[in-house]
Amino acid sequence: MLEDENEKKYSTAKKELEELRHEFQVVGEHLKHSFTMMELKDLSQPGLSKGDTIWFMSSLHGSSVDDQGKPEEFRFPSTISQGRLLCLQGNHTHNGTMNKYGFAWKGFLPDGATYLPGLTLVADNYWDYVNPWHSMSAIINFAAWRVDNGCKVPARIVAYHWGEMVTKMGDWITNVLHASMGVKLRPDTLSSYGSGPVCFEDAIVQRRGLGGMSKERMNRLFDVVRCKVYKFCKVAPRSFVLGGKDGRIDITLVARSGPREFSNLSGVVSAVSEQCAMVKGCKLDIVSIGNLSFCEQVEVMSKSDVLLTAHGAQLTNMMFMPRGGSVMELFPKGWLEFAGVGQYIYTWLADWTGLKHEGAWRDPDGPDCPYDTKTQVLECFLFYKDRSVGLNSSHLSSWTADVLERIQARRASSVADHILETSCSCDSVDRFT
Repeated sequence: MLEDENEKKYSTAKKELEELRHEFQVVGEHLKHSFTMMELKDLSQPGLSKGDTIWFMSSLHGSSVDDQGKPEEFRFPSTISQGRLLCLQGNHTHNGTMNKYGFAWKGFLPDGATYLPGLTLVADNYWDYVNPWHSMSAIINFAAWRVDNGCKVPARIVAYHWGEMVTKMGDWITNVLHASMGVKLRPDTLSSYGSGPVCFEDAIVQRRGLGGMSKERMNRLFDVVRCKVYKFCKVAPRSFVLGGKDGRIDITLVARSGPREFSNLSGVVSAVSEQCAMVKGCKLDIVSIGNLSFCEQVEVMSKSDVLLTAHGAQLTNMMFMPRGGSVMELFPKGWLEFAGVGQYIYTWLADWTGLKHEGAWRDPDGPDCPYDTKTQVLECFLFYKDRSVGLNSSHLSSWTADVLERIQARRASSVADHILETSCSCDSVDRFT
């Protein structure tokens, strides 16, 4: 009697279990088929802030900066995705609206999906990944995220420009990322995983680059990157104060070739040399960044107390100068009136990296803009953008003298110098490959 009753209970429980298993399978199929892909570049949505045109992953909403001054970043899976993984589909390079994104539960990925383990970095950039400034400002904050999150080494990076897949990054940013992340990263175009969605075990999405990051966090970020790059290039750190204890001041004049080159380079050299010769221990070097490898650029900057050059991407290398150094920036005619805020980016970078931006000189000479200066601002900017930079010898001489005097004063009054640590964050887990 008892055996019959137990058999009956067992049979009932087995049936209920089968029904639950069937329901679970049905729910699972529903979850798989309810997976929805959205346009990566959604033109129907406004940008992230007034006047910008960043439609990237427009369904993601959050504060642009948290209470610790960190820029907007999203990690998946997380509460913002209800625990679902980030999935991407499409590798169109000329139409971002053809690329898609969506979210799926790990156990219920859509049919044809590929699951990729490890950490994936995902970035969108309004500009490009070849120009040092544009690429650095878009993705260098991944280095700060890494330090804050257990120094995890990324498996890959997926990069977009206006939602369009990027297939190549410049050598400069590739080396900076290699040094900062501990692994060489090339853009993954997702083309080797078939035509279905690609879903990531762990993904970090950055949409604003350095936008909104606090100065304190900026300083920390660039200290870490500077230290990592020095180690990567086997360059010895140099203290601005202690390095100049014998009175030596190294001026590096970076000469551009082509757009924004000095129209009278010999005159610039003469004006700076004259003032340098009047300061004991002052030395002037003239270099062309275009002729140097990445690590050669780093070495030159690591020994520079003063960087003098025309506005351009080569100025991004100031981040490898010792803290406390000075930057002298020169512009062609027309930039003040027509270039907008972009002409101030290296003033900002100097502040972020612990340097002194010593002002700028703007060439007043040259032809006037042939377009309407009120209604055709862009046309006027393009007219002036790549013109050569002239010379006001007397101004450059007095400016150089003032900068050298200020450097000597800062060194004399410094009781505590910022000395770069020889042990960088995350050293214990780095694996340079």
